[in-house]
Amino acid sequence: MTSPLLPPGIQVRDLSLRFGQQIVFDRLSFDIAGGSFVALLGASGAGKTSLLKIIAGLAQASSGTVTGSDGLPIAGRIAYMGQKDLLYPWLTVEENVALGSRLRGEVADRAWVAHLLERVGLAAHGRSLPAALSGGMRQRAAIAIAIANDPDLIIADEPT
Repeated sequence: MTSPLLPPGIQVRDLSLRFGQQIVFDRLSFDIAGGSFVALLGASGAGKTSLLKIIAGLAQASSGTVTGSDGLPIAGRIAYMGQKDLLYPWLTVEENVALGSRLRGEVADRAWVAHLLERVGLAAHGRSLPAALSGGMRQRAAIAIAIANDPDLIIADEPT
């Protein structure tokens, strides 16, 4: 049971991933407590990104389940920040951060966007296009995007 003050955790049960005869992982089970920070370490090609995408609902496992610790699906409650920032080059940094609201047909909360940009050190770059940012600045913009929609869970694949 999760506390109403904490976001749900993640429960992975008997998760397996195979590509043809290649077994990436088999019957993987673990829990991540709500409100915790976890780092996943391993060699290149070990399946870290595949596991994160399965947890985020962006890829299918061969078998097994991923749920919230509250027993509910994670879909719709998670933000995924991939290895590449995927900023839209024709939108300003502010517009990229506010895009989720726009796509839902909502008016973007400009004060919230400004707050997030301040928190990630990009307050002076909100009206810049992504091409004007360094790689590290682009990653910080991606962090602001991940936080912008106030998800219960955030998965960041190589955020630094």
